[in-house]
Amino acid sequence: MHKIFDREIKFPILIGICGGSGSGKSEFAYNIASEIDDLVIISTDNFYRDLSYMSEEERKKVDFDKPSSVDMDELYYTLAKIKKNNLSEIAIPKYDFKDHVRSKDKKIVTIKKIVIIEGLFIFTDERVRDLFDYKIFVDSASGERLARRLDRDEKVRGRDKMDIVDQWRRNVEPGFQKHIRFTKSYADFVINSRFEEPIDQPFLQKPLQVFVSALKYMLKK
Repeated sequence: MHKIFDREIKFPILIGICGGSGSGKSEFAYNIASEIDDLVIISTDNFYRDLSYMSEEERKKVDFDKPSSVDMDELYYTLAKIKKNNLSEIAIPKYDFKDHVRSKDKKIVTIKKIVIIEGLFIFTDERVRDLFDYKIFVDSASGERLARRLDRDEKVRGRDKMDIVDQWRRNVEPGFQKHIRFTKSYADFVINSRFEEPIDQPFLQKPLQVFVSALKYMLKK
């Protein structure tokens, strides 16, 4: 049993990183990973529900910016297994964002002493939220989040620019205001990322810097 900020915790340590689409939470997670070797990242993007039973046109109209678009039951049971079952590895879904279907193959994740779970809705479900030892919310202005979303979805997910902007106006930003923004109140740390600055700039914020240093020290013991 170990203590960080007066909390008794044991391995694996589960850290939840939440924020709106394009807030920089994935980059932020990887910046923490660059500081700590014994760490693995799980994205809840892989837990979106399979829409292979729908036509391509029907899939384009689906609102992915509400918690019900993610299989929260599957996410909860997966994280609970990691937390309680002393596993060395676990199989999680793989999601195709271009076609909005799950792959037939599973992704095998090797469990490390620290497990970061990053995603849009991870603080909306009380069961999932309560599994985290620590919670971080990455905050960012709407225009900055849209710019990052455009860059990611065009380059990485091969999506059309006009489709991205239309989805943002129709679902993404309204979904953030309705489902995600208020979950900031559950966070132990709130990180304000800025588009014009490196995403690792929040490491200059002392509470988080102390937290990451404490994790590194604990892993050496």
